[in-house]
Amino acid sequence: MPDRPTTLPALAVACPSCGSEVGQLCTSHGGTRVRRHNVHQDRTAAHRAVQQPTAAACACGTLRVGSGRHLPECPNGAGR
Repeated sequence: MPDRPTTLPALAVACPSCGSEVGQLCTSHGGTRVRRHNVHQDRTAAHRAVQQPTAAACACGTLRVGSGRHLPECPNGAGR
């Protein structure tokens, strides 16, 4: 298999479409062709999901995203 391109950050997760493992290029046509220039959309979505920060409860009990940030619907932070 060819060297992994450094421009495909989605290779950090396994591909749910073709079953390629972490660090391996995606394949097409039943595994007979290597996708050298892109990855499956499902793999990109899986990578984005991993990159998203997890929500946690803030002091007021509302879920927040990131460190010290309230969600827009939080009455104590108004999105700050």
